[in-house]
Amino acid sequence: MEAADTLSRLPNRERGWLTAASRAHWPDVVRQYEESFQDGRSPSSATTLRRSPASAEAIDRMDTVLAWLPLAGGSNPRRDLAVLFGLACGAKVAALRRRFGCGRRTIYDIRDRALKRLCAHVSSDLRLEADAEG
Repeated sequence: MEAADTLSRLPNRERGWLTAASRAHWPDVVRQYEESFQDGRSPSSATTLRRSPASAEAIDRMDTVLAWLPLAGGSNPRRDLAVLFGLACGAKVAALRRRFGCGRRTIYDIRDRALKRLCAHVSSDLRLEADAEG
């Protein structure tokens, strides 16, 4: 989920054509979700605030997770990875069901099996590192 959030914070190259004057009128940046409510505004007015750009550390972690993502694919890797990334980006299960023509339980099975595969991969990497050190 953090990787999807970081990806959404990366700069959009299509906005590069904006002039400096128009950028000066962009809304304030929200660094933390809690900051958006500190001045007593309603949640609807907080949605106009722009989120802070991703940090270098967050981008490094996102790159690591995106490198692991192909390992999560099962019998239908293209669908599985699309479902996983959709869930991480906050897509509704109902929307994923309609898009891929499968049931709610299938969406959750894809998620659970992919997490199991990723955990097995990470734990095997940790074992290899421990063997190399020991």
